[in-house]
Amino acid sequence: MDPAFVKQMALATIPPGLAGLFVMLAWSWREGRADGAGWRGHRAWWAAGSALLGLVFVPISALVVGRLSLTPASASQWIPWFGVLAGGAAFVSVRWSGSRLAVWAARSVVLALIGWLSIQGQARGGLGVVQTAETLGGFVVLSLVVLAAFDELTVDRVANHALDPAPSRTNGEVASRAALVPSLVGMILLGGIAQVLVLGFFTLVLAQVTGVAAALMGGLFVGSLWKRRVRVGRGMLDAPIVLGLVLLLQGYVFGEAERPWLFLGLIGASAVLAAIAARVMPPQWRDGKRAVIEMAAVLVPVAIAVGLALAQRPQD
Repeated sequence: MDPAFVKQMALATIPPGLAGLFVMLAWSWREGRADGAGWRGHRAWWAAGSALLGLVFVPISALVVGRLSLTPASASQWIPWFGVLAGGAAFVSVRWSGSRLAVWAARSVVLALIGWLSIQGQARGGLGVVQTAETLGGFVVLSLVVLAAFDELTVDRVANHALDPAPSRTNGEVASRAALVPSLVGMILLGGIAQVLVLGFFTLVLAQVTGVAAALMGGLFVGSLWKRRVRVGRGMLDAPIVLGLVLLLQGYVFGEAERPWLFLGLIGASAVLAAIAARVMPPQWRDGKRAVIEMAAVLVPVAIAVGLALAQRPQD
């Protein structure tokens, strides 16, 4: 294997993985010091950790793509700076999570902005007003649906049905959920996006940068195996998810897939199916059983997408 490729993969996975682990440990430290009103009293701390997941993306992704431009002029040069925008939206969504207007406004504005920065070159190069609006609108809608699905995955339905006597920190009006399953679902989703980008859209660099977002989520997952009591609420996983989705958009715009819309639909369906599974399962079911079903729900569409990507690759 090419040593340069191994070095690139290590750069795209180890530092962000450690950063994700650090954020989880920071959340755990604050969790242990939160009282009954801990979520409300320490909301800025959770928000800062959520923003950090986006901010660490900036230098790492810049190393992967090869530069950090202070005056970006193309979609690829904007990629590292998307970490700042995604982290900012995550901060607002967590800090003011009790206000649905603030959460969805921040998400919508940032998604529209990073979507436009990703396709503006194509729009000015002859993409057309209608196609530009359809592409940008479709990206924003798909991303909001995926984020809504993750909001659903962070709800602790057992606690909300009063079946768990242990007190749970509340995020808004519902009890937030232990980080283990939501972070694992996010890692699978982002890993699927990376595979689709390299196998379906033939864009290795975008896949490697998506690997940075997946590694951030992987660090959170590893930390959640250790710190089982840490809970994640609305918006806390937004930054890596948004970054993965905008990179998928760039693959859609600049890649060479035969049916690119199909891959986007399958990625979106994976998050939605996991959220539906989490919502419809009886709260009396054991956590392990619930987790297995949610994993199956997110894995099936991702596996189909990867299988289709492999099937369309030219035969050597």
